[in-house]
Amino acid sequence: MRQRLRIALSAIGVAASFLSFSASPASAADGWYDPNGVRNLVTYSSWKDEFRNWDGNSFSTSTATASSPTKSFDEARVRKLLAGHLVLRNQADVDAMATTGATVPGQKTYDMLPHKFASMRGAGLTLLNLNQPMTPGMPTLLMYRPANGDVIEPDHGDFPYELAGWGYAGPYTPGAAPAFHSDQGLKCLQASDWFVHERSVHPSDTWQNLPFPPHEAYHGQVDGGPPPGTAECGCPVGMAHPRMWDTHIWLNETENTATVSMLNPGIPIPGFDPGVGKGFFYPEGPVTATAPSASTNSQPPAANHTAHHHIP
Repeated sequence: MRQRLRIALSAIGVAASFLSFSASPASAADGWYDPNGVRNLVTYSSWKDEFRNWDGNSFSTSTATASSPTKSFDEARVRKLLAGHLVLRNQADVDAMATTGATVPGQKTYDMLPHKFASMRGAGLTLLNLNQPMTPGMPTLLMYRPANGDVIEPDHGDFPYELAGWGYAGPYTPGAAPAFHSDQGLKCLQASDWFVHERSVHPSDTWQNLPFPPHEAYHGQVDGGPPPGTAECGCPVGMAHPRMWDTHIWLNETENTATVSMLNPGIPIPGFDPGVGKGFFYPEGPVTATAPSASTNSQPPAANHTAHHHIP
């Protein structure tokens, strides 16, 4: 029972190798946190420092091979990772995700439901793995389409859930998106494929996403600083997080290829409003795979993102 409550209710905590929790909102500036103080981990600042110095070349890649020439390499290895979990039929399946892909005994993986069972429109039910650095073939997040029902009720699952897509996420550095230069599955990602998930609170009554943008001259100019806390939100905090880089990859059986897009292509997955343009947005200005200092310009250069594209 404790494990079930942990994954489905209050342990939306974050990640073993790079984030911290605090027992009270007052110390939320140190990173992501769960007001119940589930973990005491490395600081938000340390996570950002680690990420700033990484370009994707230091991580090994999966040896999985695509099942057909038209399926993406990353899709093939994600399907292999999630064999038996492409559909979540009940709470027991959700609980089992807590160790899916674990390589050593006791390792946790997809043990966080950042919105509990509330589905976000265009994304669905989200499971997070922030227990390790962003690694090709081991997505940071998994997104599942709910069955028809009350999809924004956070305390009750709308089973069965079917895998719709997955994503990779990491700390936001202005103008410098993540890159996987040496990875067979993700090297085709362009800097413009990455968008920003705004610093936000997931209130403990709805578990939806409330963004709190920082003060800046243009959208995406600064890293956003620490996560918002109770004083800034004026709401009961279930979870809070800083700005993040994010990219989503979606199954697309119609075209037999994976598709990169902020929200799912085709018929939208039902759920609460994601707040595109505020909660999720493409930064104003060019984005590269390097890590320059935050811009101090008062005017943004031209944006260069694309709506979506296919992964070969």
